[in-house]
Amino acid sequence: MPLRLVAIGDSTVEGVEDPGPDGVYIGWADRFACHLDAMHPGLLYANLAVRGETAREVRETQLRPALALAPDFAVVVAGVNDVLRPKLDRDALREDLCAMHAELAATGARVLTFTMPDMTRVAPLAVVLRRRLQFLNAVTLECRERYGSIVVDLASASAASHPALWHTDRLHANSEGHRRIAAALAEALG
Repeated sequence: MPLRLVAIGDSTVEGVEDPGPDGVYIGWADRFACHLDAMHPGLLYANLAVRGETAREVRETQLRPALALAPDFAVVVAGVNDVLRPKLDRDALREDLCAMHAELAATGARVLTFTMPDMTRVAPLAVVLRRRLQFLNAVTLECRERYGSIVVDLASASAASHPALWHTDRLHANSEGHRRIAAALAEALG
């Protein structure tokens, strides 16, 4: 029986700013699926991510379909859109992220995610978001401790915030950044 991978989240997961030869976005999730397929030929993969969605919206619109696919591996990356809003509801963000990790892990899926790097090297004005991103990262690390999620800690890797890995919009990785995120997730799985 082939292994199954599902990815849920926002534009980061969708692959925005990583265009393929036909102009359709590829993204790190698709690239990660290719790594897994090389190790487990016949991998079944679905990317349910929708740009602009908050963690609550991801939970409400993507979690049930993801669970229905009975994944062996699930990638969950959400919360940046919450951080960018004028008012951040920290309790709701924590509840939504923990619920997604918990429900997927309860099915036996290996849940993967990553922390967000310090964006001030790419966008100096991001200093105003530093505490919010630190909170998001703390919740992500909490999910590792509580649910056994595999977390690639990009926040602790200074290279992850190098401007050469980011698109000019300063919100999304460029193609090289997407490639490196996929490789880091694959390495985290061994």
